[in-house]
Amino acid sequence: MLIELVSLKRNSNGSYGISKILLNPRHIVSITEDIEVGNLLSEGKIDIGIHRNAEFSRVRMNYNGDNSEITVFGTPGQVQSKISKKQILRG
Repeated sequence: MLIELVSLKRNSNGSYGISKILLNPRHIVSITEDIEVGNLLSEGKIDIGIHRNAEFSRVRMNYNGDNSEITVFGTPGQVQSKISKKQILRG
């Protein structure tokens, strides 16, 4: 079962964009607060039309030995809540 999250990505020209992603929670290794992105947003260095107090998490994943990270909207607790809701529904 997949969960839907909204990710923040840095484009090749240095600007930022947002997109919806579907993620398999079985591949998530850890979820931590992404303070760096939050600071860039509050300082006005990221301009994507969202509130400057928005919070972000860094999601670390492992799939077949390949590690990757994405930055998503929400606190680690909010992301965990989405994962837990999907597991309860599947349960």
